[in-house]
Amino acid sequence: MERREKLAKLVQRLGQIADYPIERVSESTRLYHDAGIAGDDYWEFMIWFSHEFRIALKGMDLRDFSPPEGWLWPWQRRRLNYKELRLADLIELSEFDSWEQSGMSARLTSS
Repeated sequence: MERREKLAKLVQRLGQIADYPIERVSESTRLYHDAGIAGDDYWEFMIWFSHEFRIALKGMDLRDFSPPEGWLWPWQRRRLNYKELRLADLIELSEFDSWEQSGMSARLTSS
């Protein structure tokens, strides 16, 4: 599957779960920091991603990427440091069989 096809699938799914304008979505869109996906929605998105692209997410601690559902008020959540996961990162990850194989854990930064 080509990169643009992968992006289209990710954008479509993002539009189903996030209150974020689809026309603003690009490869640089961050799941939590931009689209505001957190908690159960974040987990559901990543489970969908792992099934859709056949990626094992073993070793990926999703708590590093977003707060739990209803944990804090929205303006408080933005102040905490969570690793940034962009759609471009997911496209790159889809080229591997697993999160651990990708080596992405060491490259992703907190904001």
